[in-house]
Amino acid sequence: MTDTPTSAAPAAEEPAPGALDLYLAFGDAITGPFRSPRFAITLEAALIGAWFLVRATTPADGPLVVAWAIAVAVVTALSPVSGLVILAATAPFDEPFTITRLLGPRMLLVFVLAGSVAVRVLLRPRSMPWSASIVLAAGLVVGTLGSLALGYRQFGPEFTGDSFEFWVAGVGGGLLVLLAATWVARDGELRPLVVAIGATVAAATITLFDYLEPGALAGGPLLWMVHAKDFGPRISGVIPSPNGFAALVLPPTMVIASAIILAPRWSTRLRVAAVLALVPIVPALYLTYSRTVFVALFGFAVIAAWRIRRWLGVTVLTAGLVVGALAAPTYLRMRGSELGGSALQRGSVLIASDVQRLDAWQASIGMFLDRPITGWGYRSYRVIGDRYGDVVLNSPHNEWLRFFAEQGIVGGLVGLALVVSALWRVWRMPGWLGTGIVAAFLSWVIAASFNNPLLFIQVSIIAFTITGTGLAWGARWRMPPPGVVPTEPTPGRADPSPDSAVT
Repeated sequence: MTDTPTSAAPAAEEPAPGALDLYLAFGDAITGPFRSPRFAITLEAALIGAWFLVRATTPADGPLVVAWAIAVAVVTALSPVSGLVILAATAPFDEPFTITRLLGPRMLLVFVLAGSVAVRVLLRPRSMPWSASIVLAAGLVVGTLGSLALGYRQFGPEFTGDSFEFWVAGVGGGLLVLLAATWVARDGELRPLVVAIGATVAAATITLFDYLEPGALAGGPLLWMVHAKDFGPRISGVIPSPNGFAALVLPPTMVIASAIILAPRWSTRLRVAAVLALVPIVPALYLTYSRTVFVALFGFAVIAAWRIRRWLGVTVLTAGLVVGALAAPTYLRMRGSELGGSALQRGSVLIASDVQRLDAWQASIGMFLDRPITGWGYRSYRVIGDRYGDVVLNSPHNEWLRFFAEQGIVGGLVGLALVVSALWRVWRMPGWLGTGIVAAFLSWVIAASFNNPLLFIQVSIIAFTITGTGLAWGARWRMPPPGVVPTEPTPGRADPSPDSAVT
C-alpha cells in the first residue's frame, strides 16, 4: 500500500486593509518629503532664520510672530523631528508673554510637538523606545497636572489659572519635551541634539559679549535676545537668572567637553569645533558664580574617568571629595567677596542667599511633613512657604523637595525614581557621546538640586533634547553613524570603549 500525498494546508488569507491602514498610508504620503534630509534641513533653516528675522524687526506681539508660530505648528504636526529642531534652535532665547500674562507662542508649540508624537505612538505603540524612565516622566506629567485640583480647592480659581500657565511653561512642558525627544531619537536621529548644542553656544557668546560690553547691543537688532535685569557682577543675559543661565549652558558643555577628551583620535575636526565652542562658554559659566557649575564639572570628571577605567573614576571621586572638603570654606569666602556679600555672623562663610536657600529647603520639608500623602498642590509653595519659615524666596530652590512638598510622597518618590532610572538608562549608551549625555543629565539634576530649572522651558528644551537622545539609545550597544538605524544589541558582546564610538 502506498502513501497518498497529503495536500498542503491553504495559506491564511491576509486581512483586508481597514480604515486605520488607509489613514496610515495617507499620513506616510503627506509626510514623505520630510524623510529627505535635504528638504527637512532646508525647511528648518528657513523657519529658524525667519524667526530671528521677525523677532529682530517686528514687535513681539505682531502678526508675523503669530504667522511664524502657525507655520511651525503645521511643520511640527507633519514632522516632529523638524519641530524639535526648530524649538531647540530658538529655545535659549526667551520670548515675551504675548498670548496670556504668562505664555508666549513658542511655549504652546511644545504641546503641538507632544501631540504630534502622541498620535504616532498611539498608531504605532512599539515606535516609542519604552523604558521605566518614560513611564515615570509621564507619571510626573499627570501627577503635577492633577495636583492643580488641590490648589483649586485651597487657593481659588485665579491661583489655579496662573499655576496652570506656569505648568505649561514649566514642569509640564519640560517633561513633554523629554518624552518627545526620546521618540524623535529612536532611529538614531542626532539633528536636534546638534542644533541644541549649537544654539546654546550662540546664546553664551551673545551673553558674554553683552556682559563685557554693556550697552553695545542697545538699539541694535540683537537687543531682544538679552534681559535688562541687573545681577551686579553675575552674568545672566538670555535668561533673567544667573543660575538659570548656568542650568541652560551646563548640559551642552558636558557633551562638548566629552568630545574633546574622549572622541576618537582621528576626530580632529570634531575636537577643534569643540574647543572653539568652549571659548565663550567657560568664562560665561564662571561669571555666573554658581556653585552648580563646579559641582557639575566635578561630576563630569568622575564620570569620564570612570568610563575610561573604573579605578581611575574611584580615584578622581575620592580625591575630589577630599580636595572639595578642604577648599569649600575658602571658595565660599571668595564667592561672597566677589558678590559683595558679607557673612551673617562672625565665623560664617555663608552669604545671605545661601542662608535663604537653606530656609527654603527646611520650609519644603515642613510642608511635606504636614501633608505627606497628597502634598499641598502644584505651586502651593509660593502661597504658604512663609508659614514654614521662608519669608524671602517664593520657591524651594530644589525641584526634588518641591515634588515632595507639593505632590506628596508619591510625587517625590516618582521624581527621584526618574533621576535614578534615567541615569541608569543613559549610562548604557557607549562612547564619548554617551559619556557626555550622562554628564549632561547629571549636571541638570545638580542644577535642580540648588535651583528651579523646571521654571524655564528654554532650559528644559535644551537639557531634555540631549537627555532624550540618551534615553532612546540607552538600550543600544553600538552607536551607528547619524541617519543609520541602530542595530539591536548582540547578546554577550562587550561594551565598546569610548574610542570605538562613531563620531
